[in-house]
Amino acid sequence: MKISIKSLRRITSKGEFIPEIDGLRFLAITPVVLMHADTNYLRTFDSSLHIQSGVYNQIINDGWKGVWLFFGISGFILSYFFAKHFYINKRSMNELNLRTYYVRRLTRLEPPFLISMTIFFIFSALYVYDFKSLFPNFLGSITYLHNIIFGRWSPINPVTWSLEVEVQFYMLAPFLSAFFFLLKENLRNFLLCAFIIVIPLVVLQENSLFITNPHLSMAIPVFIQHFLVGILFTSIYTGSYWERIRKNNFIWDIITVIAIIFIFTDNTISHFAFDLCLLLILIGAFKGTVINKIFCNSIVTTIGGMCYSIYLIHYGIIYGLSRILGLVTFKSALINYFFHMTITMIVVLFISVIFYKYFERPFMDRHWPHKLRTRIEKIIKKSKRLSPIFGKSILK
Repeated sequence: MKISIKSLRRITSKGEFIPEIDGLRFLAITPVVLMHADTNYLRTFDSSLHIQSGVYNQIINDGWKGVWLFFGISGFILSYFFAKHFYINKRSMNELNLRTYYVRRLTRLEPPFLISMTIFFIFSALYVYDFKSLFPNFLGSITYLHNIIFGRWSPINPVTWSLEVEVQFYMLAPFLSAFFFLLKENLRNFLLCAFIIVIPLVVLQENSLFITNPHLSMAIPVFIQHFLVGILFTSIYTGSYWERIRKNNFIWDIITVIAIIFIFTDNTISHFAFDLCLLLILIGAFKGTVINKIFCNSIVTTIGGMCYSIYLIHYGIIYGLSRILGLVTFKSALINYFFHMTITMIVVLFISVIFYKYFERPFMDRHWPHKLRTRIEKIIKKSKRLSPIFGKSILK
């Protein structure tokens, strides 16, 4: 099986490839996978084989912040399409084909999600739970309603809670974008900044329903401010201020590195501070010198482009692999940790490449439903032409 980097490049709907975005996706998915691999390692081995460095453990345990990065990236990706429609091309809401938008989201995201969830459901039903008790969780998961119905992570694939939040944003994105990008630029930016600051103060209060009710604690209102940062970046990226920000500026390298270090080392970081860092990282990915080259590196963008596949299957791979690798133990905690983490990351990447190549990338082609239907029709027509021939041969 020969797979080249070129053959793994993502297929974009409009043919517009922005390498910085896949570089940012790499930044988001890496700490999430590392955190889950580390968590599973701690569950598998005795505390004497754990890494005792407080600083390292703090950084690795904050890997979940990569999910918030994903929310900001999604805010930019989706709103960028609508910004071109409303703001750049000056078109109205009536001219927007919502049906095409929602069908495209469905045909792009649903097939690999269904495939991965079905595989993990079967394995979980056979080896961890049982079919009868797990089937309601399966139905709730594949309809993106598990968080709301059960008020907890899906036992089939816990990480899919964030996909449910993403889907809720996908539903709202056209209307949020219409609201903001039909406004004048300065007013739009002012309102976005205001909402990013005010929403967490209201929604995330100690006695808020979204904090006390487990069925709502993983819903879009809790995380909407991170998506709004992505929309704010779209406003800057498509607006009059973008060209005023110097490109290939080492200052942006320094700012971006500091922002990345800050969000992954400060466990008391506020939502406002995180969102400010998120905005700086988004700008720095485009305007920095060294940072831009790193984010646009072909290996980085290729792995970042596969982030959806990695996201969907990495947790199950890590869990299953630990049952096997757990039998291999070294006396040195450092060697044991390094060995297991390295093997785990290699296996996750290898299987993710295969899954992406054959179960995600084909669905990036927006015309795949039509091509599939055409192929099926050809097979049916061919079988009809051949059936009389085979029938006559049998009679003879």
